[in-house]
Amino acid sequence: MKLGISVGYSGADMRLPIEKVLRAEELGYDSVWTAEAYGSDAITPLAYIAALTTRIRLGTGIMQLAGRPPAMAAMQAATVDALSGGGRFIAGIGVSGPQIVEGWYGQPWGRPYYRLRDYVTIMKKIFAREEPVTHQGKEISLPYTGPGAMGIGKPLKSILHMNPNIPVWLGSGTETNVRLAAEVCDGILPLGFVPATAPMYRPWIEEGFARAGNGKSWKDFEMQSSVSVIVTDDLRDAFRQMKPMIALYAGGMGHSSKNFHNDMMVRRGYGDAAKTIQELYLAGRKGETKIEKDEMPFKANPEKIPSLKPAFRKEGTVTAATSSSISDGAAALVLMRESTAKRLGAQPIARIVAHATHSQEPQWFTTAPVGAIARLYEKTGWNTKTVDLYEINEAFAVVTMAAMKEHGLPHEKVNIHGGAVALGHPIGASGARLVVTLLGALRKTGGKRGIASLCIGGGEATALAVEML
Repeated sequence: MKLGISVGYSGADMRLPIEKVLRAEELGYDSVWTAEAYGSDAITPLAYIAALTTRIRLGTGIMQLAGRPPAMAAMQAATVDALSGGGRFIAGIGVSGPQIVEGWYGQPWGRPYYRLRDYVTIMKKIFAREEPVTHQGKEISLPYTGPGAMGIGKPLKSILHMNPNIPVWLGSGTETNVRLAAEVCDGILPLGFVPATAPMYRPWIEEGFARAGNGKSWKDFEMQSSVSVIVTDDLRDAFRQMKPMIALYAGGMGHSSKNFHNDMMVRRGYGDAAKTIQELYLAGRKGETKIEKDEMPFKANPEKIPSLKPAFRKEGTVTAATSSSISDGAAALVLMRESTAKRLGAQPIARIVAHATHSQEPQWFTTAPVGAIARLYEKTGWNTKTVDLYEINEAFAVVTMAAMKEHGLPHEKVNIHGGAVALGHPIGASGARLVVTLLGALRKTGGKRGIASLCIGGGEATALAVEML
């Protein structure tokens, strides 16, 4: 087994981890790999690395076929190989995806299998320099005689006396192209390879050897898979660091109808996850798993509020601005008997003192919390002065306003961190969210007693009294 290191392609700024590459060569690593998408190219960084190293092999993982004709790919590979001292370059090639091929390079997707076969054949003919290069392929021909040709092109042989044995590797994970790689290439960069997929790749590769028809076997072929290495004692954090890149490839590297990375995820048994990741990514919701700030109120546009029309009645006052937005949210609570807490040695945060419900005509559901809170007062003996904080769900602003008006609740005691109009309304998590927010607010302010209440669409409401311990 040999070790390699990948430096990938650039982000917004062009940087190479050259100290890491130099250290890898010092430690005996076999190869260093670059890549390209639609920013930095894969060849130029290897020329720079070649100038600063002496032994480590230089691989492209991958050069995109649409970015250069096979003759240019051969020229670039041979040039860097010669500059590096010879015998160090690995020409890793691949097709990328149709979005990049047609959207970035302006080339037709065509028939990738035949294009790959033609491409590799031409490169190897150029490296060999046995004669001026001619090739009549199904996708690529030399000399060119297709539409727009003047008809005066002639076969040529490289001026540079190239290393005739520069290896060509293919990056792929599809059955057809894996077989092709084994047949015509010197190695493969298997897409999404993990040990569990080895039994799947092996027969494809061995069938390719058989098709080569020249006694080719594993001793003539290299296979280099990639693995993420993160040095940490926090396994969960390591997974979190990997997820954005997985989402980028499974979700964004391709169209919804053609994404090889997504297909690989499906093949490995994660079809549901692959579908969800792709849907969210292509919908522009790729950052949802990284929570830096709440959805609301940052999505709101205060300038539009005065011009919003009433939602229900022409003369009404309920608008989108006085209604809760549907936002993602999550909350969790553990509820147990006091005796269980003592037996487990658990320290409770608070205790439930009482709860109450109230119902009235469905059309008046927005004022139902008024009755639920009144019943809770009766059960507990509490009142507005003895309760420190309230959390009242704002399906609409009027819900909280009505309760505040009827019970004389001061602003400084109600929804002190904002209600559902400001923060959003997590459907299915409202009750838990209210209680968790209330407990946190009581803890922060040093309060003792709190009431959480919410309305229900059928004219009902519920209220809960808690006391911090």
